Amino acid sequence: MYAEYLGALSLTTHRLRDLKRSTGLTREERAKQAGEILGSTDAYHLRYQMLIIAPGHLGDAAEHAFLRIRDLRDRFDGPDVSADPEWSGMMATVSDALDALRTAMRSDLAAN
Repeated sequence: MYAEYLGALSLTTHRLRDLKRSTGLTREERAKQAGEILGSTDAYHLRYQMLIIAPGHLGDAAEHAFLRIRDLRDRFDGPDVSADPEWSGMMATVSDALDALRTAMRSDLAAN
């Protein structure tokens, strides 16, 4: 489950980054595709499984990482995500959240 969830979050992040780089799309098309990306990677489905199954501290880290990726998706609602000055900072925040989640997962696995 841990690997599946991390994989879904990583895939979502990768696809959103690729979408940001794509050219020739309107803002509306990008926003629609960004929503479809998050919905197509099973991140929502796995998120709820993690919140039910994982220990509390790990569930918190799982939720935090998901919310940061959802924040990234929401940047596509802005006027021009391709020129978004906050994108790099948001990507760093997502990366930090995924690193913290990975560390919490490893700790939980080592304890069991």
